[in-house]
Amino acid sequence: MIEELRGTVRRCIYASDDGRFCVFQIEDKESRKLACATYHGRGPYVGEQILMRGCWQKHPRFGVQFSARSLEMVKPEETEDIIHFLASGMIDGIRETMARRIVSHFGKKTMDIFEKNIDALLEVPGIGPKGFEKIKKSYEMISGLKEIIMYLQSLAIPEKYAADMQKRYGENIKSVFQHEPYRMLEDIAGMTFLEVDRIAMDQGIAANDCERGRRNVYAGTGAFSGAQLCADRFAGEKYCAASPSLYRDHQGRHRVCDRGRPSAVSDL
Repeated sequence: MIEELRGTVRRCIYASDDGRFCVFQIEDKESRKLACATYHGRGPYVGEQILMRGCWQKHPRFGVQFSARSLEMVKPEETEDIIHFLASGMIDGIRETMARRIVSHFGKKTMDIFEKNIDALLEVPGIGPKGFEKIKKSYEMISGLKEIIMYLQSLAIPEKYAADMQKRYGENIKSVFQHEPYRMLEDIAGMTFLEVDRIAMDQGIAANDCERGRRNVYAGTGAFSGAQLCADRFAGEKYCAASPSLYRDHQGRHRVCDRGRPSAVSDL
């Protein structure tokens, strides 16, 4: 039975270097009791508000734990929760004293200020131009990671890839999603053709796209070399096994054919 657990992350117990698994302590929003949780993905930050879906399990060594199948970040609402979030250390330039100063200035609107009018932080005593730029840059990185995670979650793709995507592509990530999604098969460790293809289809890549056909041919073997694109031959031409409407001619150019034979040939 799938259950929900919502609360504030209080302590990070373990996080793998590759961002594929984490163990942390969460304070339940309703009962205020502490619980141990595990998740196969990037670990949340201390002070972060999260909503998990999963089930309770009893580990033979570590006892009762909440095993999360999905994890969503929730914007903190109460002033103390906002302070914990800002003072967690995940935003460069903000520690507890500064966090309390910021929340004292903006109150419950603090998170809206960060998201919609971050320049207003310059109004807070003690935040100068240099400190502001440090805070702004750090928060933009975190915000960007959250956007990637939420997008992957909307497509039912594990968010464990988000950190690698941000690190690899930075500001160019939207361009990669829109124009070169299949390069992620080489760039992002562990991503499958079906996961990447889901992104490509969501971004409007055509179903008969040449690159899509090429990648699909060897999706099961991982052999994505340009020299091994096609599996069948007819009259000296190479045909894509994944799509009979795609083939490569003797010069290596993509062509369109009809029912497996060259007909009304044109460059793609």
